[in-house]
Amino acid sequence: MSSDLKRKQKKINPKPVQLNPNWSLLQQKLKSDSHSSGSRKSSNNGNPENPSSVLGKRKERPDSEEDVPKINPLTPVNDDSSLTDEVAMDCEMVGVSQGTKSALGRVTLVNKWGNVIYDVFVRPVERVVDFRTHISGIRPRDLRKAKDFRVAQTKVAELIKGKILVGHALHNDLKVLLLTHPKKDIRDTAEYQPFLKYSHFNNPSFFLLSDCFLSLFRPILNEPTCDLSNRDKTRKSLKHLAAEFLGADIQNGEHCPIDDARAAMMLYQKNRREWERNVKDQIRMRLKQKKRKPKKKASTHHTQNSRIELTRLKIEDADFCINEEKRLSEIDFIVDGEMRVMRSLRRNPGAGLVFRPERLSSLRSIFTGCRAVMLPRFGGPEVLELRENVPVPNLNPNEVLVRAKAVSVNPLDSRIRAGYGRSVFEPHLPIIIGRDVSGEVAAIGNSVKSFKVGQEVFGALHPTALRGTYTDYAILSDEELTEKPSSVSHVEASAIPFAALTAWRALKSNARIIEGQRLLVFGGGGAVGFAAIQLAVASGCHVTASCVGETKDRILAAGAEQAVDYTTEDIEVAVKGKFDAVLDTIGRPETERIGINFLRKGGNYMTLQGEAASLTDRYGFVIGLPLATSLLAKKKIQYQYSHGIDYWWTYMRADPEGLAEIQRLVGAGKLKIPVEKTFPITEVVAAHEAKEKKQIPGKVVLEL
Repeated sequence: MSSDLKRKQKKINPKPVQLNPNWSLLQQKLKSDSHSSGSRKSSNNGNPENPSSVLGKRKERPDSEEDVPKINPLTPVNDDSSLTDEVAMDCEMVGVSQGTKSALGRVTLVNKWGNVIYDVFVRPVERVVDFRTHISGIRPRDLRKAKDFRVAQTKVAELIKGKILVGHALHNDLKVLLLTHPKKDIRDTAEYQPFLKYSHFNNPSFFLLSDCFLSLFRPILNEPTCDLSNRDKTRKSLKHLAAEFLGADIQNGEHCPIDDARAAMMLYQKNRREWERNVKDQIRMRLKQKKRKPKKKASTHHTQNSRIELTRLKIEDADFCINEEKRLSEIDFIVDGEMRVMRSLRRNPGAGLVFRPERLSSLRSIFTGCRAVMLPRFGGPEVLELRENVPVPNLNPNEVLVRAKAVSVNPLDSRIRAGYGRSVFEPHLPIIIGRDVSGEVAAIGNSVKSFKVGQEVFGALHPTALRGTYTDYAILSDEELTEKPSSVSHVEASAIPFAALTAWRALKSNARIIEGQRLLVFGGGGAVGFAAIQLAVASGCHVTASCVGETKDRILAAGAEQAVDYTTEDIEVAVKGKFDAVLDTIGRPETERIGINFLRKGGNYMTLQGEAASLTDRYGFVIGLPLATSLLAKKKIQYQYSHGIDYWWTYMRADPEGLAEIQRLVGAGKLKIPVEKTFPITEVVAAHEAKEKKQIPGKVVLEL
């Protein structure tokens, strides 16, 4: 027994081992020269016979770590670049406006293996003031041949539609793309609970110690217990997540969106099983909570809490797209300078920007600007200016934002540019001119029920509207628009509404023509006259028109019974009989005299050349408007007494009933206005010069 204890004691207290004297000297040397070990190494290498060396000359060994290349953990395992069910996205931004706003500069998508399926530079419409090259890696040369924002946004929306979208801080990327994605299909590494870190000292034990300490005093302080799971947590950057979970070194200096997207996808793939289980558990829990019903006999306080809980659940269910019976309308924006394409999605798991009604009053913060043809002063075609970044006003409840595809050049546009309506427009210069438009609905006011986003429409503004249609985004009231028939293009549709509505007001509101009546049109070859012929023929009337030689065949083909070339024929001799209505689109004293004499008693004479605007321009509102009113009243009384007819100054006005009838006739092919030539919006000056010099007799359309 004693011998065993002695052996144990010997083991417990072994004899000290005598150190090699060379080792002791080496330890002392390392301690004294630790700060200059690098220089000592170089000196020893340079002088192999250095006497200060303790162990003598040592053979240099090659560093094996330097010879073996490091394997990048983000390298794809194959070269398959096909579209998969999971897609990772990353965007790089540049600074616009004064550098405080961000615009999309580059967008990258990779599939589940990390192979690139889409990677393009994107050209913002607004001028870039800060390329942020030290982070974004984007340089001016990259944007010279970059994709247009609309093209890139549409492509991204198509690629992520119905896919699980992976990324880091995806709300920023979707925001700059003006897209959204169903919450149930988003896998954001910045939001995944296991990736979050605690905000206080980054140490969960801090909370455990504090909770234990506070638990002693809670009975006195009457403080509720503290749940660690409810503590505030902060998000880790993608750089830290990649280093911690993947061993990858990214975002050192200029960011590479391909590496960032690959890192996010790899983080998701490594945690995919647990991540998807958590998502399913959340959905299952919300479905279970939704099925719960409050008790019938409950206190008032409990009933109120139940209602609050049910409301919260409904909101959460909507966020997760769980309610199969609920139809979610989402709006897709595509901006031109970061103005944008939009379409309505119903039960669509795809992408789209949710543009809620309460945000319609703050369009200025979303649409940073668009192109528009401005009239800074009155004059010739040369005064027109195509400007960038023209602000988009807020929408009123009854207004619709239309992304213009085509706008037509009307004679009224040229007259306004030259100074017609000066008393109305001059205080508001610069203004946007233009009346007709055809395009797509981009946004709607809160009270608009007849249109949906993405719907193709066409329409026309009132003649005195201050913000016209020569712009990427036009604003019209819901009464000034109607759905565009699919049988006509935007170019064809844009030439119709203003002229057709002017003719409609003259024939239907003023003259109230009915089937079997006779109509005489002066200037049947013009847009308004030609539209009036087709409207009257569709109403069953007998039409005679004056024109020039080249338009005669077209007028007869439209259904007119007689077309008189006033350059070669005397209309008073060629035309026989009396008429129920005369529409004078020329408005000269001679045509007024002839038209009045052709009318039977009870007929209606309508002219487009009223003098209200000219008199107001000459004498101002205070004198000019009453003077114009008295002049019209005088003529009405005069012709009623002498000829027994009604006399009208007719103007275009929005008419929902007229627009509906025009839309029906256009769709049936019974109403069309031929387009003579089209110009891009950038050549608006050339288009006005051509009309000014009468080089193009027909309709001219500007394409956007």
